[in-house]
Amino acid sequence: MNKQQKNYIKAVVGFVLAAIILCAGIMTALYLMREEKGMENLMAPVLKRLIAGILLFGLTVCWRHFLKKSVSKVAGIIVIVLLSLFFAWHISGIPQEKALKPQNVNLEKAEFRGYEINGNHFLIKEARPFIKYKMQSSKIANVKVYFAEPVAQDTDVKISYQTKEKPTYEQNPRVWANIKKGEKIAFGEIDATGITRIKVRFGSKIGQQFVLDHIELNANYRERVQKKQITMIIYFMMFLLMPACYLLLSHAFELQKRTAQNKILKVLSFPFGLLVPVALFITLLACSMVTWLKSTCGDVSFSIIVLQLTSPIKGTDSGVINSIIKTGIIPPLLVTLTISIVYLIMVRVLYNLEDLPVKKVPVWTKICLEIILLIVLVGTIQIQGTKVGMWEYIKSVQEKTDFYEKYYVNPAKTKLDFPSQKRNLIYIFMESMESSYADQEDGGIMDDNYIPNLTKLAKENINFSDKADGKLGGQLV
Repeated sequence: MNKQQKNYIKAVVGFVLAAIILCAGIMTALYLMREEKGMENLMAPVLKRLIAGILLFGLTVCWRHFLKKSVSKVAGIIVIVLLSLFFAWHISGIPQEKALKPQNVNLEKAEFRGYEINGNHFLIKEARPFIKYKMQSSKIANVKVYFAEPVAQDTDVKISYQTKEKPTYEQNPRVWANIKKGEKIAFGEIDATGITRIKVRFGSKIGQQFVLDHIELNANYRERVQKKQITMIIYFMMFLLMPACYLLLSHAFELQKRTAQNKILKVLSFPFGLLVPVALFITLLACSMVTWLKSTCGDVSFSIIVLQLTSPIKGTDSGVINSIIKTGIIPPLLVTLTISIVYLIMVRVLYNLEDLPVKKVPVWTKICLEIILLIVLVGTIQIQGTKVGMWEYIKSVQEKTDFYEKYYVNPAKTKLDFPSQKRNLIYIFMESMESSYADQEDGGIMDDNYIPNLTKLAKENINFSDKADGKLGGQLV
């Protein structure tokens, strides 16, 4: 066995080891995050993408080193392109999406409660009415509710469902398709599998009336398929980008040698070993923490987040801290370590294949990676900060006002003249009382309004709300 054959064997072993470590690390991170909303079913899809990418990369390496004839080279390129197209088509979900044709709910076979029905005219007779329907297929893309006449008032439409794994409605996320006064269509965006039964609730106030036309499952068929087609194109380009980057790296052998001696490039690439892992970790940490926050706390304002971060943690439930560490901090750290180890192994693999002149990534490649990761980091912080309202908070704390200079009155220097007929002021302060206890139609988060009288009082008087649509928001003052 000659030296080249030994190097090929070392490269194959290293490549397989790197693939195993990459899959194991990322799958473990996703397993730790499985309790977060939207993350519980990601392991299988992510594994498919990893396997597809690893296979395409391996085929590209084989194409470069083992196919010598021009005919074989062309055939290899065709195979790689076709495989990339097949993986993109399959992973994008186009076949599954095309199978989800629109269908109407058979209301004659549905179960009703809480409605008085005369034809298509619905009158709410009791609290929390609903329509239950047993599914004929196990997947739903969207739900669209059509009213025969424009609704007379804002109406909340709540869609919930059961699955084989989670047989109660409370275990699955609710989808709201609220409809404004004068409109005729309510749309709820759903993407769930294994559904056995759906439940739709129209309105929440007893006495509310509306005329229902029909309920359509798997709505917006054409738009859904077009969206998947765009996704397929994106995946196709991503799958081709990875072999292209490898070929660019491996064919720039002379460029690697020349740039390795450039002092300016050496200085620019010097922080690579620290900058890239730190930037990668912060990027992943920002995504995981925002995901944890949304999954655990819902849509809370950034001011509340700042308050909690600056408050002492003494007395905090250990379960919350453990959840942050387990699902918010450890997964990004694990993925960063995994990618770093895989990077070190792949450098040795490329050196054994003689794609690198030395056992390290070329200087110009390090600089490219630094720039790319810094751009990704800045973009991630921008996007995640927008999700939690960080930029609005920063803007608000920087605003200056002369309100107090204009209107503040010093009682020590001002003479107060009371009217002959004085009036009493009764000030009632309720700790932890906020608009969350109202129903969602009025700006709260509950299905039923637990503070109807306070809601009425707030609407009839001055209410300092943080919402622009006239609904309650923040504290009730």
